[in-house]
Amino acid sequence: MSKWWQFWKKEEKSSNAIRSIMQRNSATWSAREFVAFATEGYRDNPTVRACIMAKQKAAIECPIILVNEKGEAVENHPILALL
Repeated sequence: MSKWWQFWKKEEKSSNAIRSIMQRNSATWSAREFVAFATEGYRDNPTVRACIMAKQKAAIECPIILVNEKGEAVENHPILALL
């Protein structure tokens, strides 16, 4: 029977249990490339996807007005068809 003041005595654990814990909690590192970080962030993170979708919607709603050198709006131009 242990005494209440002997709570600091550490317990011995088997080496197999420690080894299995260390193997399960090992770190995994991704490649240090921008494309890998972006792909992983977009694929695995719903917050990143939501932010990108919000930026897309804001860009779509942004009005684009083409003006000539006089400052007048141009209605028909090939670049407007591309945008």
